Amino acid sequence: MGGDLRSIGHVDAVVSFVGNNPDRFNELMTGLTDDHSVVRMRSADAVEKVTRQHPELLQAHQVFLFEQLQSTTQQEVRWHLAQLMTRMSWDEEEAAVIMRVLTHWAETEVSQIVIFHSLQALFDLSAAHP
Repeated sequence: MGGDLRSIGHVDAVVSFVGNNPDRFNELMTGLTDDHSVVRMRSADAVEKVTRQHPELLQAHQVFLFEQLQSTTQQEVRWHLAQLMTRMSWDEEEAAVIMRVLTHWAETEVSQIVIFHSLQALFDLSAAHP
């Protein structure tokens, strides 16, 4: 799969195409587990951008995203997952797991972007889960 991890490719066009259409969003979500790192990264970027305006689309995928947060190793996906965690409601137990993962990323990641978004998400989540 071609592409450069330093570019956004056609993400903005995908975001416009998906809009607030749940079926299109569901299809976009499948890219998070694609075999190709470029597809995973661009899918994560598009999911994050779509849900800035339509966070309700995440609700049907909350369990999947919670699992991905705990298993993904790709830094470009991690920073978007950190952003997405703040757009959903979590019970105390789930929030504790998310905070542990994000704290681990903030302490061990090499990527400054992952560290930044992990710390921001921790701050944002702490408002609802002191």
